[in-house]
Amino acid sequence: MKNILRYLISYLKKLETDDSFLTHDDTTKLSKLFELSDYEIIMDSIIDRIIKCNNVKYIFEEDELKSIVSIGNLDEPYRDRPDKWIKHFIKTCYDDERKMRLISKAILGFDEEKRIEYIKLFLSCNKDLELFKTWQLFSCSMMWSGSQVPLIQKQIDYLNHLLPLLNGLDYLNHRKYIEDEIENKKKYMDKVEIDEILRGL
Repeated sequence: MKNILRYLISYLKKLETDDSFLTHDDTTKLSKLFELSDYEIIMDSIIDRIIKCNNVKYIFEEDELKSIVSIGNLDEPYRDRPDKWIKHFIKTCYDDERKMRLISKAILGFDEEKRIEYIKLFLSCNKDLELFKTWQLFSCSMMWSGSQVPLIQKQIDYLNHLLPLLNGLDYLNHRKYIEDEIENKKKYMDKVEIDEILRGL
């Protein structure tokens, strides 16, 4: 683990002096930090440093952080630690807009059920609508082949699965926000479908 700690030091320096993207090798090494006993403190520090470094490119916050919290590079005994850290981070920083937006990007690599679990946890800690709106629900970089309609429908289905989290007076405006997003997606899907028919897809 001494090698990992040395790499962490060099990584933090890289954030301060370099605006280049992290490589796959970088994120693989950083994900191994979850195997350290004080991984929560270390990961918290990394997030703080990311936020403080103004020269870090926007895409880092989504793609590279998704890789860091992936369990794929971890040995079996440590694979529950990214989940534990994300929950710790939400419970600790639920009123920090930048940090919550950052973590909402990090969890985009998880399956739908797990992402909904994290959103539910956030809502139990913070009922502020404007902060909820800052959560990134979908990746900025999506790829598809053929028709885009199934992808849009999948997004609509995901938004519909969020609605059960938004029952009660405290979440009336949250629910309206998601319902409006669903309607916007449906209108966009209709437009895309027509465009694809005209293009012969």
